Parts: sequence; structure tokens; C-alpha cells
Amino acid sequence: MNGRQDQGGVHLFRGGSGGLSGSRSSWIPQSVTGSSASAAFGHGLRLRDFNADGKADLAVAAASSGRVLPGSSTGPTVTGSYELPESGGAFLD
Repeated sequence: MNGRQDQGGVHLFRGGSGGLSGSRSSWIPQSVTGSSASAAFGHGLRLRDFNADGKADLAVAAASSGRVLPGSSTGPTVTGSYELPESGGAFLD
């Protein structure tokens, strides 16, 4: 599998007054987040404003840990992302 088994990513669709639009969508692959290989990145997702800046941050669970991608005016970004402690691949509600 060339080290790509259980690789993942998140396809983010941004909504607006007209609903969801593919033209405003973005693909965030596991490889750009610094997550380890075989991590099943994208297993679980949560949008929350973790840092109280008024923008939705994207928490992405993986098999053993996850990452938080800070929100920006154009959506979540990998710039400034940080690792979450072990989450078991999911988030509690």
C-alpha cells in the first residue's frame, strides 16, 4: 500500500445563504496536518469555537489522536493547527 493504508482526509463544504456549494469546498488531506501514517484521519469531526475568536475551529479525530485546525475568515486552516490528546477515533457529545 506504499504507506497509504488508512490514510484519510476531510472534504469541507462551506454553506451560505444559498446552501452548500462545491465551489467553496476544500480538501484537507491527512498529509498536510502532520498526522502520522495509518491514522484514519477524519474518523470523527466537530466544529466548535475552541479559542473564542468567533470563528469555527475544526477538530478532526484519527485512530489514536487528532488535530484542531483553527478557524479563519475562509474556513479552517492547517496553519497553527495542533494535536489533540488520544481520542480513540471519536468525540464525546
